[in-house]
Amino acid sequence: VLKTPIMLIGAFGFATILIGFMAKSAGAVGFVTTHNFINLLFVAFGIFLAMAQRYAVAALCMVMAVVSMSTAQNATRLQLRNYFGEISIVDNASGKPFRTFMHGTTMHGAEALAELSGDAAGKPHALTYYSEPGGMAQSLQLTQDRLAQTGRKGTYRIIGLGTGSMACYAKLGEDWAYYEIDPNVTKVARDSAQFTFLPNCAPDLKVIEGDARLTLANGGAEKFDYLLVDAFSSDSIPVHLITTEAMQLYLSKLNEDGLLAMHLTNRYMDLVPVLAANLKKIDPSLQARVLDFAPDKPDVPATHSIVVVISRKAESISGFDKIGIAQALPEINGIDPWTDDFANLPAAMLRRLAISRY
Repeated sequence: VLKTPIMLIGAFGFATILIGFMAKSAGAVGFVTTHNFINLLFVAFGIFLAMAQRYAVAALCMVMAVVSMSTAQNATRLQLRNYFGEISIVDNASGKPFRTFMHGTTMHGAEALAELSGDAAGKPHALTYYSEPGGMAQSLQLTQDRLAQTGRKGTYRIIGLGTGSMACYAKLGEDWAYYEIDPNVTKVARDSAQFTFLPNCAPDLKVIEGDARLTLANGGAEKFDYLLVDAFSSDSIPVHLITTEAMQLYLSKLNEDGLLAMHLTNRYMDLVPVLAANLKKIDPSLQARVLDFAPDKPDVPATHSIVVVISRKAESISGFDKIGIAQALPEINGIDPWTDDFANLPAAMLRRLAISRY
């Protein structure tokens, strides 16, 4: 039946229309996409094989096209690339309507599309790692509550800007600033057409561009009540921000009862033992807890996160024992601390392979 040119053209045209409509239902913003073109190649090759009576292989091509068409196609609305990597802003309009901030293959925040519309009212809600039940939000809010008991507003610093989600937890009178090395990240976070966390929650919040460790080292005598280091979730981590020397610098920048929070969620490396070994070398008397948040249904609104909180004072840590996600820092044996001269990345990757989640 397919041997006549008219029937061949008709079948191919019908497949083109069908693929386009299925792609739209899967979230694509248009019919002409690379995804659709690949699907059409599968269909065309399948038709050719059917004409040659290679029915088994033809059927396989058709199955591959159908499976590919059923895969969600998210719309990439912006891509930026520089020395620090590639940033993609991606809309998922099907099923769960979110806009996500991707740095390479790693998500660094998201916002509900409904909150990005001109009709949205109120502050946007922090999602993913930054959701309210997660370790970062909990570490911040417990610090805010503890300081409020003595009438203090507090000074807060965050290394790693992302979408600026944490800014929506800031309260009136607090002193906040971000450190961010990638100017493209700052550009995206401040653009209300992409995300509204900074524009709606803290439009005047200071973003200090440059390497955070160098900036802190040259920052004078300023002391903080809360310092969050959120720089380790990508596949390529800035090792110089997790060495013993770096952590000694962070601790030196804290007030006596200040809190250091380290976000260590990573798909490729298990960094909690590294941090434990570093703390043991720096000062075994330091107080620490692991905040391991695992939602019942991991998804964009709230994703699994690992945060370690550290302080010199027990009273700055004791409040975490009242929340369900806090655990003692594990005992470490046989793991060398990381320094500016030594870091064992392969061992961290092997440990990550041996555990079922993070």
